Amino acid sequence: MKRIIPFVLNNFSRISIISVICLAVGGYWKFNKELHSFRRNAHKISMLAKNIKGSPTSSSKSSGSAFPAALQNIPLGEKTGLVLDVKKISIPDATAPYNPSLIEHGDGYRLFFRYDVLVSTPNVPFHSYIGCAELDHDLNPIEQDFVTIETGSKFSEDPRVIASNNLLYVSYNDILSPSERDRVIKMACLDPKSLETKYVTELDLQIQHIEKNWAPFNYRTPKGTEEIYVEYELNPRKLYKLPDPKTNSMVRMIFAKGPRLQSFPWPKIWGYPSGGTPARLVDGQYLAFFHSRFKDSHDKPWYVMGAYTFEAHPPFRVTGVSHFPILFQGIYETPPQNSAPVNLNAIFPGGFVAGKKNGKDVLYVACGENDCAVKIITLDKEVLLKSLKKIKS
Repeated sequence: MKRIIPFVLNNFSRISIISVICLAVGGYWKFNKELHSFRRNAHKISMLAKNIKGSPTSSSKSSGSAFPAALQNIPLGEKTGLVLDVKKISIPDATAPYNPSLIEHGDGYRLFFRYDVLVSTPNVPFHSYIGCAELDHDLNPIEQDFVTIETGSKFSEDPRVIASNNLLYVSYNDILSPSERDRVIKMACLDPKSLETKYVTELDLQIQHIEKNWAPFNYRTPKGTEEIYVEYELNPRKLYKLPDPKTNSMVRMIFAKGPRLQSFPWPKIWGYPSGGTPARLVDGQYLAFFHSRFKDSHDKPWYVMGAYTFEAHPPFRVTGVSHFPILFQGIYETPPQNSAPVNLNAIFPGGFVAGKKNGKDVLYVACGENDCAVKIITLDKEVLLKSLKKIKS
């Protein structure tokens, strides 16, 4: 026994030394791998920055929110002449509204938005509803009260509004049933005067459990009739037509010279492009804004937005895309409140309209910020369109 104990201790010591060496080598290898990855991403960002016109941000901060590495050296829109104004919209009697959509109404606009009401129900921290407020020509709320759109649900999220055939259509995501967590896209048809809900159609393609961020748009045919299309996926391009909004009659659009395999040059460091605003005709082509999501080195999610254009008629090929995210002063400044996650920096475009400001053609882009605020970003239309990277057909 006396001989066995020293033998065990000696071998144990050797094993410990070997383990330490292995851990050190492994740690060194992992460090070098992460350093190589960091340098690779830094090089990508540096190369992208060289292609970006305008002055870079003088600081990596925007109203106190430090930009991650992937967003540094990108010029703020104010410096390039793209962003002319940023207006935060407060809706009376609506706590922390967000993820809005925007459409013309009379001399002003209608702002559709999501608002959450905190509840104490087990496993359900809040209920979600869709509201609508009227704004005047200067984007100020007209009435103290807003209208809650009747969807027959307490889980309606993220509206997008379009006009087609003299009616309003609001698409949004909702639960499939009270007993399931699966989410589908639904479309509510509204009376354009009273905002009364005429009917709600469940658009379930049975492709995946969670459906969000479909971007509907209205298409006027050469014969003058109006049709509703949906952009299901941007890259590769996947389009659907909705022949009858009263039924789940989605038809996949396959074109002989279709846009499916077109290049969509949005760098992966900023995430996968997803649906944002409904597309609208601007200067003879469709224009829309998308969002993408990525995580920084601390695993914090960041949402950014860009713009793209596509042809005015089928097959709706993409013609231009933003080189880099659209940033502006105070883009992530609103602190979390109500139902908003604490660890989130988000800008989420949901609708836009064209207008005039100080003699310039502008675009008013309605965005959700940090899941608890509404901002309308005024963009110089000419500067935006010139900034898009052209895509060959």
